Amino acid sequence: MDTIQDPQFGDILDYQRLRDGMSSVLDHVYPTFNLMGSMLEATRLFRNDPNYMTACAASGLAYMMLVAAEEEELAAQLKGKIFTLGWTEEHTGTDLLSIKTRATPDPADPQGKRYHIKGQKWLINNSYHADYHSVIAKVDPEASGPRSLSIFAVPHSSTKNWERLDTHVLRSMVLTKFDIDGPGLLIGQAGRGLEILQRMALPSKYHCSYMGVKMVDDSLPAAIEHLSSKNIFGSNPIQFSNVFRQLYNLAQQAALINFTFFRALAFSDSPFLQFHGIMLKSWLLLKCNEILSQNLLVTGSKGFLKESNIGGNAIDSFVFPVFDGHYTLNTLLTYKHMQRYLAHRHPQPQRLCAAGRQADLQQQPRDAPSALFRLCRLYFPLRPAHRPGRRPLGQVEREHHGSHSKARRRQRAGVPLQSRHARAQPRGAAFSCRAVESDRQRPLYQRHHYAVQRGWQADQPHHQRRRSASRLHPAAATASPAAAG
Repeated sequence: MDTIQDPQFGDILDYQRLRDGMSSVLDHVYPTFNLMGSMLEATRLFRNDPNYMTACAASGLAYMMLVAAEEEELAAQLKGKIFTLGWTEEHTGTDLLSIKTRATPDPADPQGKRYHIKGQKWLINNSYHADYHSVIAKVDPEASGPRSLSIFAVPHSSTKNWERLDTHVLRSMVLTKFDIDGPGLLIGQAGRGLEILQRMALPSKYHCSYMGVKMVDDSLPAAIEHLSSKNIFGSNPIQFSNVFRQLYNLAQQAALINFTFFRALAFSDSPFLQFHGIMLKSWLLLKCNEILSQNLLVTGSKGFLKESNIGGNAIDSFVFPVFDGHYTLNTLLTYKHMQRYLAHRHPQPQRLCAAGRQADLQQQPRDAPSALFRLCRLYFPLRPAHRPGRRPLGQVEREHHGSHSKARRRQRAGVPLQSRHARAQPRGAAFSCRAVESDRQRPLYQRHHYAVQRGWQADQPHHQRRRSASRLHPAAATASPAAAG
């Protein structure tokens, strides 16, 4: 999208255009909260431009603190303003409990809402052009626990000494460090800042994942169009088998992450909101990074031009996993909450002693595969055994083998068909030909291994398995395991 030339910061996005669009975006946040509606409205206004979308998301998420703290009067009054997320300080990063910004109560305010805020914030988006800053500060500078943080709405007039920080990503945005020295208004209750922050941070994970998915949706068609029109070696690059195969795989992965995102969004009205959000931040966004990076390599030199969104999206996508907390923290939270939401939950959780907690930690790695399986079942339900209008799998396999003369002769003789994908099963297993034919009607994930279906033993050497199976008479397939041994 279009940028403007600012005399102080150079080429930046049009913040007046952002301010004009924030009202319609926030209509989906207050008074009725509609997370997907706000993201779709931002897409309509800013056409998925990463700079505008990120600036809009940062402002909207900072405004959500008013909604999360149930400050309805203040939320209605400040609706449509540009906000910032004033959390980070240069020496702390994600460790918010170590911030040094201090809030001193105003003795002239009987309601205890007005404070004087003093400190410094670092790497803050929208900070110079924002109307208000959602600032995290400590009322007691010596406190260090979860109840030591509070959130304040600080007007632009209380900030000064802005210094722009150049970054490798989202170069049209203005990220600065600045000083705060002026009045601010308490949001919610003192000491409840971390609780309000956690409520707001859950939707932010969906915002970041949505932008990553949209980057993939924009970049892949651009790469396909370029490789379909370019002409090298007398042909279009997309006609080359290796290029086509890579683009096909990328398109399949893009379809998967789209499905996963909207599948997770469908559960966002339940306690799964927390688990699904951190799962999207820790896995889906990393997958978006991989797809966009590989897409850039497949595209070639065209993707590195500034006019192309292929290279820009690949680079900008790396900011979203660390937007509201580092990628490694979200990965840790994914593992932590996986057991809680996917394992069998008890109505009354038991409090474990130190020995019990140690035993539970030792058991968690063994329980992880079953929890992962439940996660896969949740997102990808089992398909039906047979769909109308489709030929059974056994019929397709028989037609494939019937095209070969040797297989056709064996089929006429009544010898079971051989599979090149045969794998071993426990010793002594054997199945009848009738069981084999009926088993082929099932989906792949329910079928027995071909090796067991053919009747040969697991302890046979590899060079003897095919020979013994090819000589197997249909009557021998019905033999008992003892007879087979």
